[in-house]
Amino acid sequence: VFNGAGQIRRTMASLLQDTHISIEIIVVNDGSTDSTENIVKLMAESDERIRYFYQKNQGPSAARNYGLQQARGAYVLFVDSDDEIVAGALEALSTIIETHQSDLIAFNFRPTFGTRADITSGVFPATGVYSSLSCLSLLYRGNIDNFVWSYCFSASIFDRIHFPYGINMMEDAVVMNEVFRNIDSVYILNDELYLYDVREGSLSRSMSRWKVEQGFQALSTIGTLPVPENDRLSFIRYMTKMYMFLIHSLEYKKNNKKVGKEIIRNILTLNKEVSVIREYGLKMFIKILLMRFLYL
Repeated sequence: VFNGAGQIRRTMASLLQDTHISIEIIVVNDGSTDSTENIVKLMAESDERIRYFYQKNQGPSAARNYGLQQARGAYVLFVDSDDEIVAGALEALSTIIETHQSDLIAFNFRPTFGTRADITSGVFPATGVYSSLSCLSLLYRGNIDNFVWSYCFSASIFDRIHFPYGINMMEDAVVMNEVFRNIDSVYILNDELYLYDVREGSLSRSMSRWKVEQGFQALSTIGTLPVPENDRLSFIRYMTKMYMFLIHSLEYKKNNKKVGKEIIRNILTLNKEVSVIREYGLKMFIKILLMRFLYL
């Protein structure tokens, strides 16, 4: 949590509602300057399941890694400080853990504004057990998502995988691409267990250049990972979509042209063997041409 005083009570209340499930709630305060610390400490006094930690502001990757170091449970769920989980979510996950012992559980979510289709394009899969490679395909096609808060992880996964230090944009995508390459199977639950707080207009908000640069680093890291040959085209679409998000978020200014040039070059390199019009449609083709004209 960073400066989450306005929402943290609601978020914490959603985690505390399943009293019969054995959990610990690890709150990492990432250098907040508001009253977040006082609120969480007061809540911790009345509920021993809450464990509070503070670190100087370093961003979500460092905060999550620090929280994972403190975790004592067999499974880990990430919750952003302005979101909620639905009533019964922990019980549903606990039941799956007891019956299937899956390394990873993927579940659906519901945004507070708009629909899931406004955020991700694919239809969420049917409930069942899937191989990790089939889930990699589902990730590339948008049926499941990069968001780490839409999964429940075996804590042992993080003995070998960490959030990338110094990258706080699209870091979730790096982690999920590594996770699916390091586990055997995934249980997918087509139930909406998570409420994603989206305020009107927030989906298209602009970002600072340093955030765009960090997103570029994240995508460059993903680009070095091996991709199954039959998923190559889906992977190109997946990466192109994220690169386009970054370049649309970059304000067209003189000092931003370098990173914009790197992004559009990567888009063109990715798509050099495909027909952009056939794969993405005329609208995307025109957008790519426009970005090429602006930055190259």
